Amino acid sequence: MKFKLTLTLLLLLIAANAFAVDLPGIKTMMQGLEADLNRAQSAMLKQDAPALAAAAKAIAQHPMAVEAERKAIQGVLKAEMAKFKEWDHQTHEAALALAQAAEANDAAAQAAAYQRVLQGCLGCHAAFQQRLKQ
Repeated sequence: MKFKLTLTLLLLLIAANAFAVDLPGIKTMMQGLEADLNRAQSAMLKQDAPALAAAAKAIAQHPMAVEAERKAIQGVLKAEMAKFKEWDHQTHEAALALAQAAEANDAAAQAAAYQRVLQGCLGCHAAFQQRLKQ
């Protein structure tokens, strides 16, 4: 009887932890993206096209989440995973456009692309951040 109770408690603990999403790699990646976004904004204000291009390329080429974290995200988002990937794709494309605008030294295109990058970040956060933090 004691064995069954211990086993049941152990299984309950495992099941409870299965719903917790621990994403230290994603958190580190997001902190890096935030730093790159801040570098891009600073470079735009300083009209430093090479620094802007470098920051934009860093955003576009951010590291991928490890497989375990991708699976944890999929477990939470389920059918909405496609939308999560779409936000990432839109942000990636906008960052590439920002790098191209920087290399062309086109201030208007830089501003428009930066706005799209920011919209991608904020849109994804509005849709998914709270659920992934819980």
